[in-house]
Amino acid sequence: LLATATTFAASSGSFTITGTVSAVNDIVITPNAANQNSLPIVAGGSNINVASVQETSNDLNGYKIYMKSLYGSKLTHTSGSYSTGYTVNYDGGAAVTLTTADQLVKTSPALTGLTVDTSLVNVNVTAYPTAPAGTYSDTITISIVGL
Repeated sequence: LLATATTFAASSGSFTITGTVSAVNDIVITPNAANQNSLPIVAGGSNINVASVQETSNDLNGYKIYMKSLYGSKLTHTSGSYSTGYTVNYDGGAAVTLTTADQLVKTSPALTGLTVDTSLVNVNVTAYPTAPAGTYSDTITISIVGL
């Protein structure tokens, strides 16, 4: 058996071409080292900028930003025995006490294409006047999810 390919002539024809744009939902966190490493544990403080976040998305439905904390909004002494609380303001939103689970802190509405926005992360530290000497820290995780 001999198979052959045959092309037939016609008065018109068509074909489809396509392209794909991959989804983009990225963040870049830039810590504010001047404040990030010198939070006022003893006296406390309000509206202290600790980072900025550049959000990039091309999701036509928009995106959401979530935050969580390793120690549940507690600046914890390296010994693990002492801590003081704090709240976070993301992009000028209401103060939030973070937990160890993701919490919604921002919703961006529908987009018309690739969009870049920068949000500030500010903290409010509860005063701990009797704090023992040492380093107090917590780790904040921020994530972006397209809708």
